[in-house]
Amino acid sequence: MRSIADVLRYVPGAVISQGEGHRDQIILRGNSSTADFFVDGLRDDVQYYRGLYNAERIEVLKGPNAMIFGRGGGGGVINRVTKRPVANAFISGSGSADTYGAWYVDADISQPLSESVSTRMNAVYEEFRNNRDFYDGRRVAINPTVALSLGGATRIDLGFEYNSDKRTIDRGVPRPFRAR
Repeated sequence: MRSIADVLRYVPGAVISQGEGHRDQIILRGNSSTADFFVDGLRDDVQYYRGLYNAERIEVLKGPNAMIFGRGGGGGVINRVTKRPVANAFISGSGSADTYGAWYVDADISQPLSESVSTRMNAVYEEFRNNRDFYDGRRVAINPTVALSLGGATRIDLGFEYNSDKRTIDRGVPRPFRAR
């Protein structure tokens, strides 16, 4: 899974909408919204496609405003919980390609610097292509994060996300008009 749309295919009562071909738009329990998105509990109502390259998990909370989460839309909210730096070092990645020329590669690198400081970087590059003429684009995103353990349960995570998504706005193939 690489997008919110991929996740919502498996969630009852949650559907991805067209979003005018250039943003995530959800329908939760019959309520359409482009603003009921959160990242680590903080509102994320900018209109763009949200990738999952740096997501630890996706929480789909259905119900009215005050249900569980305490804020959001009448149908519910979607909260992306991002990957945090961990105490062990590792490198992982994945990639894919298809016969139309689209391809995808991502990386997840974790490196502790000391017992109280650890780092993690997630990145993705994707080229869009399909069987239709004039459809293309690319997405580049990177999310470096540093964690500072201050003793006990106190921890500060500092992160930044750069996300550049340039794609052809694609609303599908229109049905030809026929005069009757």
